[in-house]
Amino acid sequence: MKKTGLKIIFVLTLCLALSFVLIGCDLTGDGTVKGKYFDFVSIDREITGDMCHLTVVTSCPLPIYEYTASLIFVSEDGTQFFETEKATVTKEFLANESIELSFSAKKSDCDKAVSYKLNIVGKSKERLSTLKEKTFEVTYMYGSTVLGTEQVQGLSAPSGTSLEKEYLTLSGWASDNTLKNRVDLSKQEICRDTTYYALTDFNAEKIINKLSCETNQSMVMVESTHGSGFGFSEAEVKSRGSGAIIYTDNTYAYVITNNHVVTNDTYPLKKIVVYDSFGSPYEAELCKKGAVSSKSDDYDLALLRFMKGIKEFTPIPLASEDCGVGSLVASLGSPNSQQNTITLGKVYMVDSCHGEITLNFPVVYHTALIAHGSSGGALLNDELELVGVNFAGYSQDKSFDNGLSVPVSKLREFLSRYSDLPL
Repeated sequence: MKKTGLKIIFVLTLCLALSFVLIGCDLTGDGTVKGKYFDFVSIDREITGDMCHLTVVTSCPLPIYEYTASLIFVSEDGTQFFETEKATVTKEFLANESIELSFSAKKSDCDKAVSYKLNIVGKSKERLSTLKEKTFEVTYMYGSTVLGTEQVQGLSAPSGTSLEKEYLTLSGWASDNTLKNRVDLSKQEICRDTTYYALTDFNAEKIINKLSCETNQSMVMVESTHGSGFGFSEAEVKSRGSGAIIYTDNTYAYVITNNHVVTNDTYPLKKIVVYDSFGSPYEAELCKKGAVSSKSDDYDLALLRFMKGIKEFTPIPLASEDCGVGSLVASLGSPNSQQNTITLGKVYMVDSCHGEITLNFPVVYHTALIAHGSSGGALLNDELELVGVNFAGYSQDKSFDNGLSVPVSKLREFLSRYSDLPL
């Protein structure tokens, strides 16, 4: 497992700085519409000299003919330290029409802000009585799965729904699919068709038991030996990483790992040994597709195989799609040569990676901690499917690291190019 550079920390800070919340909570009898009745769309910022120009796009489910807005800056400790001048615009907007707002501030204030709050008030031609007579549909989602729907009378609170997932518990709801804006359903007043997204946590007892007793038996520790091949003066280098069994046939078990686990820039490969979850060794080899070895720097992936003998291994199934921000994940591997480890976390970003290992596609950033030796380890989703292959990480204290993983879509792409496995 290799470290990546400071670029990662910069990208994360930028993403946090662009987080965004609407404030205000009333719709009054005179048609005044405040914060929560506006839908956030996007926020962009542009630096010109010592000034920062911010553009916010929002919309309202009601037709409005006037609005007043200001942007509030929030520091890392949650303190509101700056508010832009209020701007009043007299223009008629149709229901759900995009409303673009522009604000300016000093660059130093923008750099200090880790989030923004939009304080917006508009005037609507609709009244409370009109909304109370309407019925709106509320949809409850977990990822891309619909958990349920209900019809809610206008300005009434939704009742919510249950989550039936073996390894998960429902901890609340968010108003957006990034899962950043938690809401209390009992305090919501529905004024439009609305979607809420489930906030979940692992049921630690159930998932640790399943991973420990079953899934970890599909993991191996990978030990590669490289040498100069010059007789008694031979230099020999060993490295250890992790791997996951993703396919078996009558003779072989097939292991996915990182290319950097089995490749040395100085010495040629002499031998690969994998150790199953009980510590039993098996001599392994790089697979081939025709005359081409099943390994690639472009993906930092390699496919191995070993003769499994009479022992049966259960492959870890590959997920059908990549995980998104907020997804719960588990890391399995052999950090510091310690086999059968399990850590749990969440995906917090999917973005580019520039460091000791640079991949030309977005990778998965997650908090299921890993360490040196975790390279090639499995990243699993809440269905215990392989959703990524850990390849690097970073931390500030040099101990256990937040992880970076090759997403399963790129793993499938690699396998289609470099192997004949029917996956």
